[in-house]
Amino acid sequence: HKKALENSKKAVEINPNFPLAYQHLGFNQLSLELFADAEISFRERLKLSPFDNELSWTYAGLALACLGLGNERLKESLEYIDKALEKSPNAVVVIGYKAAILGFLESDDAKEVLDQYLKRIEEAEKRDHRKLGREMDLFHFREESPGSVFWHEKGWALFQKLINYMRSSCLLYTSPSPRD
Repeated sequence: HKKALENSKKAVEINPNFPLAYQHLGFNQLSLELFADAEISFRERLKLSPFDNELSWTYAGLALACLGLGNERLKESLEYIDKALEKSPNAVVVIGYKAAILGFLESDDAKEVLDQYLKRIEEAEKRDHRKLGREMDLFHFREESPGSVFWHEKGWALFQKLINYMRSSCLLYTSPSPRD
């Protein structure tokens, strides 16, 4: 984690106007329990790109930083979680964070949010691409090569059809339109 933190700091030094560099820095700081530094990094990310549609993880990071800074910041943490859920209402991990924070606050809503979280986890497991790929004989993964997809014949054919479809769709949208 320390090496990742060093690399994130270098990324910020190289381009201090790149919002995601601050977000990565913030998460690396969280992993090393540098909560006050993480809060500063996430706030800088917000300052650089306040209207970005991809802010849900920035708000979640701010919530975790506030949690790490003490129980007196639990309500502030919950506010950031709610902002994260406004941006990504189906983010299962963020819903889990909310359930945990509500539990700390001993809120009556904690059980309802926890049930929602557990239901979403169950639904996500049903749609797990690793399981579906194996069941449909499309592809498999191997422990010896994490992250590598080993395509089966049916899966490769489906993948190629998807690529061709995307290419044709891109051509439709990038071709110049005839002028009248």
